[in-house]
Amino acid sequence: MVRSGAKPGERVWISIDTARMQLFDVNSQVRLPKAGE
Repeated sequence: MVRSGAKPGERVWISIDTARMQLFDVNSQVRLPKAGE
């Protein structure tokens, strides 16, 4: 996903965005089953 020419600062933001997406996925997986009960 990361371009070979990405600057260090860009890689930091890419990793932050990836972490945020992973957290969002976890929150969705936690909430959806409860909403279905």
